[in-house]
Amino acid sequence: MHVFDDVTTCTCSLPKLVLTIGSFDGMHRGHQYILKTVIETAASVGGSAGLMSLWPHPRTFLHPESAPPMLTTPDEKQRLLEEVGLDAYFVLPFNRSIAEMDREAFLRDIVIGKCGAQTLIVGHDFSFGAGARGDFSYLQRAAAPLGLAVRQLPPLEEGTERISSTLIRSEVNGGNMDRVRQLLGRPYRLSGPVIQGRGLGRGLGFPTANVSPPENMLPAFGIYAARVYWDDTEALGAVNIGLAPTLSHASPMIEVHLLDQDVSLVNKTLRVDLYHRLRGEKKFADIPSLKEAIGKDIVDIRRYFETAT
Repeated sequence: MHVFDDVTTCTCSLPKLVLTIGSFDGMHRGHQYILKTVIETAASVGGSAGLMSLWPHPRTFLHPESAPPMLTTPDEKQRLLEEVGLDAYFVLPFNRSIAEMDREAFLRDIVIGKCGAQTLIVGHDFSFGAGARGDFSYLQRAAAPLGLAVRQLPPLEEGTERISSTLIRSEVNGGNMDRVRQLLGRPYRLSGPVIQGRGLGRGLGFPTANVSPPENMLPAFGIYAARVYWDDTEALGAVNIGLAPTLSHASPMIEVHLLDQDVSLVNKTLRVDLYHRLRGEKKFADIPSLKEAIGKDIVDIRRYFETAT
């Protein structure tokens, strides 16, 4: 996959480029449906399939106080785009100049002039240009004179709900990882380097690796069943996310206890796929009660992976 870190400086020339545009935060099943259509359309004309994604998210730039937390980090999104088989990934740095660019200039100078798109496929709620004044009705009027074919796709629904990043954020916020996995088409992932902890888990008989808080959204505090990856190794894990009220962390932590393995994870980067929330955080009366609860959590996690996945 060709990656262009700044589309405004791009001088690429990809044959018969079929392009889609959006933040694609979460890379959920709705996004995958759009990308699958882009890839199939490009294949049908012997062309290339691409995505242009804005970074940072426009709301993060324009209204940081109300910007949504991200579901995927930039690196994770790029990895997922490579997996689906995209030919090109264009990053459009979102700044004041882009925010104020009118819809005609955006279409002419960026979509066609820089990316070289010949076909543009967009989602049902796509908008662009200053004040989000460019919509699909405008595209239908403006694209043909520029030699650009356009197509709009309907939303993908799960039952009676439209699959969206907003819906998924709500489910992540509630810790509903089983539902999140259905909407994403994969488990929700947190990843980061292992950092120095206080060694409290090992003192309890359950050694943990502390993961640096990631850039993407943390789910509801609690205990999670997870699969954990590092290097070429995989293990089941019990993951505590939160303040560990019995032990009183000063700030939210991600603590990973590997089942059936006691290995050094110093200087490792962990990829933690969350499958199921067992329970919320709880402050226990004493350390023996905490140890008993952790032991039960581990039994429940084994049972979950034996029966539910």
